[in-house]
Amino acid sequence: MSDICVKFDKVKKSYDGKVFVVKELNLNIAQGEFVTMLGPSGSGKTTCLMLLAGFEDITSGEIYINDKPIRHTTPHKRNIGMVFQNYALFPHMTIAENLAYPLKFRNMNKSEIKDQVNKYLGLVELTTFADRYPNQLSGGQKQRVALARALVYEPELVLMDEPLGALDKNLREQMQYEIKNLHEMLGFTVIYVTHDQTEALTMSDRIAVFEQGVIQQISDPKTLYELPDNKFVAEFIGENNHLNGSVVKGQTIADQQLLQVNVTEDDKVTALAVHLDDNDKEVYLSIRPEKVILNPDKNDIACDNVFEGVIKQIIYIGDHLRIYISFLGGSAEFIIKQPNSFKEENLAEGQAVTLGWLAKDCRALKVT
Repeated sequence: MSDICVKFDKVKKSYDGKVFVVKELNLNIAQGEFVTMLGPSGSGKTTCLMLLAGFEDITSGEIYINDKPIRHTTPHKRNIGMVFQNYALFPHMTIAENLAYPLKFRNMNKSEIKDQVNKYLGLVELTTFADRYPNQLSGGQKQRVALARALVYEPELVLMDEPLGALDKNLREQMQYEIKNLHEMLGFTVIYVTHDQTEALTMSDRIAVFEQGVIQQISDPKTLYELPDNKFVAEFIGENNHLNGSVVKGQTIADQQLLQVNVTEDDKVTALAVHLDDNDKEVYLSIRPEKVILNPDKNDIACDNVFEGVIKQIIYIGDHLRIYISFLGGSAEFIIKQPNSFKEENLAEGQAVTLGWLAKDCRALKVT
């Protein structure tokens, strides 16, 4: 057996034979990997999960699980665990009976069923809730039951479709930790669908960013955030300051292609070229808010790009300040994030300041 658990091979999906919601998807997912499919509504991520689960038919191409084609395999024979946002628990069954159901379906004997149910109720810390019914549980407890039921027959592959969407923020963060902890403990493969980028960054080994049925980038969370491949990923993942400009010239330094880009008639920015070719004269510059430095000269930081600006607004967000700065004669506005411990005398709205950033932190991307 190879170390590839799931393989999408030239998979396409169309509901009407004309418009493709998934366009020739090629994707390998390793044994034990946690991969998140992330994207806006209608981007094709949930459709891919439904194709893998067998709830939708593939238009063309093939999906393999452990090197075996599954296109013509019925859903219940694919040995996949599923966790949904709406829990999908049987209301007339106790929690223990909900967990036992898939084991009975697989003709496991009563002693083994009891042991497995107790084991997985213990793993999700719900042993004392075995005799309760779903309507007697909180949302977080129901999702733990749904997770335990998906894992109780120990499938190698578990699919999760927006499983935490119905939970409040604190509970959602707690469940993110618990799911990730169970994944690391038990070693099953996870394919997780969400539109929540923070959730994806927190939990995943790799993230596949979808747009219009195509993976725009698939990378580990740090690479995806720090080094977006294109304009869509830069804008969709995290917050993003941007400028549009025209390439003046380029130079290669330490194997990196740096560009001089006109952002106004009189102002230039030095940026790192990403997946550009000689025909790309107009570019999109992407700079993360935390990479922009306030008053770099006062802090003895040498920035490649420095501009004069004016503070338009300061917002206190608890652990950090969001500072909105207008510059380039009022034609551009950037957000700067400063930690709550940041100290700057007389920082106030309307104040003239300097902002700067390094060339390596400013990525020149294709406009389209």
